Amino acid sequence: MLPARHPATPAEALPVLYELSLAVRGGLDLRDTCSAFLDVAMARLDFDYASVWVRREVLPDAAGLSARERDGFGLAYASPDSLASTASISALHPLVQRSEDALWSVVAADEPAFGQLVMERGVDGGAYVVFRLRDVGLLKLYASASKPQPSLSMAELLCPVVDRFGAAVEA
Repeated sequence: MLPARHPATPAEALPVLYELSLAVRGGLDLRDTCSAFLDVAMARLDFDYASVWVRREVLPDAAGLSARERDGFGLAYASPDSLASTASISALHPLVQRSEDALWSVVAADEPAFGQLVMERGVDGGAYVVFRLRDVGLLKLYASASKPQPSLSMAELLCPVVDRFGAAVEA
């Protein structure tokens, strides 16, 4: 296995993209689907944390929720679990509002509102890359300040395979 780091060129990204595409598994268990894909993404791309947020209405416990609760997002997967500080967010949360774009990134040093997007324990710097997962949710990847920060161009290379992952989450 190659050392983990953010690929700098499309040619460097090809083996990672291939490995990630093999890791996309649709199935009945959302947690297994997320784990298979994100374990590879974190290891190969040197991210410290990953989370998948999905509309509460598609989660297994949605039947007992009020209409307002169903409108929010639930944490479907986090790795490592110990960093997650909340299991649900409102549809009005800044993370959700900003995710109308299919892909965006935020670096703590460049963004005064960085703290509003943090929902993990012990995060006070670094960078996030956030992908919209079709109409069902969000994928949030985090790299600490002590590591090379992911570029938006690197993240754009991941879009096709993340879209495939989004389809598996949606299923």
